[in-house]
Amino acid sequence: MTKAVRDPQILGPVPVQPITSAALPLVGIRLALVAQKDYPVPVDDEVSRVLEEAVVTFRRLGATVETVALPFNFARLMDMTGLLISAEAYAYHRDYIHHNDLLFDAMVRERLLEGGRIAASDYIAALNYHLRMCTDWIAWTRDHQALLTPCLTAPALPLAEDNSDLSSPSAFTRAGNFIDATGLALPAGFSTNGVPIGVQLLGAPHMEDLLTAIGAAFQRETDWHLRTPTL
Repeated sequence: MTKAVRDPQILGPVPVQPITSAALPLVGIRLALVAQKDYPVPVDDEVSRVLEEAVVTFRRLGATVETVALPFNFARLMDMTGLLISAEAYAYHRDYIHHNDLLFDAMVRERLLEGGRIAASDYIAALNYHLRMCTDWIAWTRDHQALLTPCLTAPALPLAEDNSDLSSPSAFTRAGNFIDATGLALPAGFSTNGVPIGVQLLGAPHMEDLLTAIGAAFQRETDWHLRTPTL
């Protein structure tokens, strides 16, 4: 029998192909990929390599993995997530964030203050966009059990070496948060410097059981989760 998940506020049941115990445990599972041209930010070559190797593993387990068109723009999802986080963070801290005698990191303080400059109309527009994208996401997952993406855009690195804007490394995870996806990160490889690299599965809301079963099948086939970084 197939299982079903229901979001009573948006759509009806979403059919789910059950995981089997056969030699090919992921037969019937459809995974989707984002075309690299649609990535919200550039992805490190080693991350791309690990993702390609994960695709090979999932196909060996019987899953169908294909690049498909998505109903949303990852870059905009990332930006809208940042807008909501910024506005809400400022609302939470506004009673004291302007007090320069408090020991806030300068970068953190500026990011919080930036949230105070967001117009209410922009915040409401972002919330409405969030609701539309959640609806589109659930409809999209009727044809695919999960979306397979990089987890972060680059291998792990010491905090002191990070010179990013602090949002681009989490471009794919932020998108998952914005559309209320169920997410599962899987250890999937290591960089040439010996630090871990992961991949991410995003599914419909409340699909923890299915994504965990897919992830368990992947980890029975690989041993990345048993290895430790070279530090």
